[in-house]
This record gives sequence, C-alpha cells and structure tokens, in this order.
Amino acid sequence: FTEHRSSGLQAEDRGRFSGIEKNIAYLKELGINTIELMPFYEFNESFKRGRFEEIPKEKNVALPAPENDRVNYWGFTGDALRFSVKNAFGGVEGLRSLVNTLHKNGMELICDMYFSGKEDTFYVLSVLRYYAMNIGVDGFHIIGYAPLKEICADPFIKDVKLWADSFPAGTGRN
Repeated sequence: FTEHRSSGLQAEDRGRFSGIEKNIAYLKELGINTIELMPFYEFNESFKRGRFEEIPKEKNVALPAPENDRVNYWGFTGDALRFSVKNAFGGVEGLRSLVNTLHKNGMELICDMYFSGKEDTFYVLSVLRYYAMNIGVDGFHIIGYAPLKEICADPFIKDVKLWADSFPAGTGRN
C-alpha cells in the first residue's frame, strides 16, 4: 500500500507503519474503518534452495533477488519471530504509534498471525496476549493452525476480534 513511489510518500515512510499513518485521511475518505496487516513481525525474506535465510538490509532498501532466489514478501513462515515487530516496518514503537493514530481516527487494526501447528498452546496464547494487551491491536486473523478453542476461552484475549477459516463447536464464535 505504501511501498511504491506512486504512494506519494517520502522514502523514509514507504513500506512502513508511518506511511499508513500518513494515509489515514485517504483511507477514511474511502470509508475504510479497519486495516488488516499481513505478518508484521520479523520473518526471513530470502527463499534459497528450499529454506529461508535472512538477508541483511538497510532500512527501506529494496532487497536484491540473487539469481534463482526468491524474495519472501509475505512472512508466512514457521520460523518467524512473532514477538519481534519487523524493524524495517518501524518496529514496536512504529506499530504502537499506528494503533494509537488509528484509534484516534475511529479505526481498528487486525493483525494476521500465522501458526504452523508446531507451536504449543502457551506460546500461541502468549503471542496473541502480547499484541492485544501491550500494543492494543483490535483483533487477529488466524492463518494456518492455532488452538482456537483455547484462544476463545482465554480471559486476556476473549474480547478481541478473531477471524479463522473455522471455529470448533463450543467456542461461542461459530
């Protein structure tokens, strides 16, 4: 949404949370009241011969795509660092600022969270609690596998919005 130079943003705001903040008036004009962020936490960006490897990069510099390598812009990897907000996007302070600015403008933030199914329940709940309680995100779009029954019953995150492909019977969110 903000990465390309056609966004009209200065280079230091392109592809960052601050770039979204600077476009809130435009989003409101379109009638948008909720933004969904694809994975916003640290993830490996280079897909090389079947596995991800981190490519060091300066802030907001396009990643080089070496021959026969692909760049992962999506972030849906099982080895992501979900407690660490992606520094290239503005880090934890940038995310907090975005959430606060959205809320001041009557808008909400939903965050995509990918879980492969290899994570234990305590870890998944801890990640969701962290972003709901410490950052103030309004909801989560659960992608992949997650212990949905436990998430729905958790007293710390039971009031946030949740999206998933399906919810098990008895969660109260069918």
